[in-house]
Amino acid sequence: MVIVIPARVEPDLRLTLESIYNADKPDRPFEIIIVFNHPEDENEELKKLNEELFIQCKDWIYERKLSNCHLIKVFDLNKKHAGDSKELQRIELETQRIELMISEMLNLSRIQLTHDKKETIALNEFLEDLLLDAKFEANEYGKIFTYPELTSTTINIYPELAYRAVENIIRNAIKYARQSISVNIAVTPSIIILTIKNDGELIPESELTNIFRPFYRLNESRDRETGGVGLGLSIAENAMLKHGGKIWAENIDKQVCMHLQFPRFS
Repeated sequence: MVIVIPARVEPDLRLTLESIYNADKPDRPFEIIIVFNHPEDENEELKKLNEELFIQCKDWIYERKLSNCHLIKVFDLNKKHAGDSKELQRIELETQRIELMISEMLNLSRIQLTHDKKETIALNEFLEDLLLDAKFEANEYGKIFTYPELTSTTINIYPELAYRAVENIIRNAIKYARQSISVNIAVTPSIIILTIKNDGELIPESELTNIFRPFYRLNESRDRETGGVGLGLSIAENAMLKHGGKIWAENIDKQVCMHLQFPRFS
């Protein structure tokens, strides 16, 4: 569930947040997004109030250590900058980021609420196109992507959710790998584990579980440069939980390893 609060000089915003904070919590995960905005030609006093309100809300979130409350600041938008390419670029990038965030949040909510039925499908049918596309994408970035020969071993999954989980992890690996990405598949009578490795920067041990939290990002500037909004891993985790499986991260032999464990039959 997502709560979006538009804020433009809202003096009672903190009271609204306190009310939400003290209310009975829903029985499913929820995120609060507060979007601050004012045009550049806004009254200077009101602009100052809006900036102060943003800082107050930021402090309020920090004091309560709320990981599910997020601020978006889109200030100084004005038609008079229509000819300013840098301004237009900034607005366009911020708009795209917000649109992507909303899209990803809807995907996350859909995963949590889905009532689709599982299907029994062969691994080669499930993964072949996804892995071929990933190899092509990695090659475009001058990186090496390898995976084992796929078999007709069957697995019982929600095809779209499983595809999204694996795709998110692979795209993440391609994005942050220095040169190589590999996929390994382990099959037992009861489970199938996909392990995606990449030779990118290792994840601090203290952050190996935090990375699956919604909107959590290890490096704010790096993720902004690559277009991330901090939801890909959370979507993957929710998809795995929906399967009755699990996902976890490790650093092994100077590589980042992401494991996706699916129950074969359920």
